[in-house]
Amino acid sequence: MKKLLTFVFALLLASALSGPVRGEEVKIPATEVLSAIDVADMIKNGASDADIAKSLCKQQGFDRESALKSGQTDQQIIIRLLTGAYASNVIPDKNKAVRHKFQGDRFLKESRYEKAADEYSLAINYSRDNPVLYKTRGDSYKQYLTTKMPASSGAAEEQAKRAPLARARLLLCSSINSDYKKVIGLNRDLMENNELQINILKTDMSKKKVPSQDKSDVAPYHYRAAGNIHGMREMDRLARIQRAARLTDITTRKALADYKSVCREEAAALRESIMSEKERTRDKKWVAYGESGDAAHFYDKTTIEKSKEELRVWTRHEGIAGLQADEVTRVRLNCQKKTIGTIESLIFDEIGNMLKKQQHDDVAMKKVTPGTIEENLIKETCK
Repeated sequence: MKKLLTFVFALLLASALSGPVRGEEVKIPATEVLSAIDVADMIKNGASDADIAKSLCKQQGFDRESALKSGQTDQQIIIRLLTGAYASNVIPDKNKAVRHKFQGDRFLKESRYEKAADEYSLAINYSRDNPVLYKTRGDSYKQYLTTKMPASSGAAEEQAKRAPLARARLLLCSSINSDYKKVIGLNRDLMENNELQINILKTDMSKKKVPSQDKSDVAPYHYRAAGNIHGMREMDRLARIQRAARLTDITTRKALADYKSVCREEAAALRESIMSEKERTRDKKWVAYGESGDAAHFYDKTTIEKSKEELRVWTRHEGIAGLQADEVTRVRLNCQKKTIGTIESLIFDEIGNMLKKQQHDDVAMKKVTPGTIEENLIKETCK
């Protein structure tokens, strides 16, 4: 399932980004892009949701008025633009992305985390599917959080004084989680696609179908030899990409575990908010059948289709411990053989926009392992 973030981050506990402007109007930084660190600082200085949303929309060319008319809130718009989950009109440019990443790496080494986050955000604008950029931006957010925004403690009066800081910490914690989950999702897609390309290349090489790069007039066996050399070089390139992706995945999962210790209170508050908000808005037709890892699972009792041996039903997987996309899946169950297969899957972002739709024409049925969430689904629906 792709880890982008859930819609409830847009709420930020309803008040996470809210709060009246105190005194004079908050001055908006005159930067090319606003990162989560910039927005967190604006929150500490008393900026309202409207101020922040207007600034982000102006910088990124987003139609705020149309979004508001469609039912989105300024809080949702802020999250959408901060995480890059919107249709940008920026033309991809690998060279610009590399230059901004280089600057970001330099600022990160110098502990100038605000500058680093800005540079990584600019790099992401030009290369939205590069998992490394989200990883390094998440790292800069986490370093800034731990060094510049320590968790509040002490008496209730002191806690009240630090309320804007608490809201800013919540936004940064959520942004860290969002970026790391994005890395994991993009890496998974990259490795799956890479594995497919490697298998295709292996098949072509075994059948001597790899095209030669040599255009000279030589004997056919020379073409085959040149083609195999080209194929081996391509195989080596894909293998290097695969190794790098696996390493990034490992380091990101470790960073995500560290995030949970750094943002323990925020993660707990966010989880409670996610659960209560989804429970409030979820249609009563969805019936819970368990939790696994970072997801709660439901099935739609109104869509159950039963035949002699099989059953078809829509299921819903909602992220609860982190900000990730929701997945709605139509599955096929064999109640007697206890097997399950996916017919169709839909993935939605934090405000309900469909990110991906995948149809599985050839449904692969797999045996359900005892004690898993799939076994819970069979027990619930095959009654």
